[in-house]
Amino acid sequence: MNIQNVIAYLVKNPSVVNELDLGNASLIHTDEETMKAIIQGIKKGQMSADYIWYYK
Repeated sequence: MNIQNVIAYLVKNPSVVNELDLGNASLIHTDEETMKAIIQGIKKGQMSADYIWYYK
């Protein structure tokens, strides 16, 4: 699974983003800094499925 698919999944499933943010879940093969950047980007609306698929 590539990062675009992961972000698209997280955008469609905000409860998973909350679990990641709370530390109750993690992204396999993703370091802490990258995971925080993904969470922050999704929560601030800087990442969306439309954006990801447009630039794929």
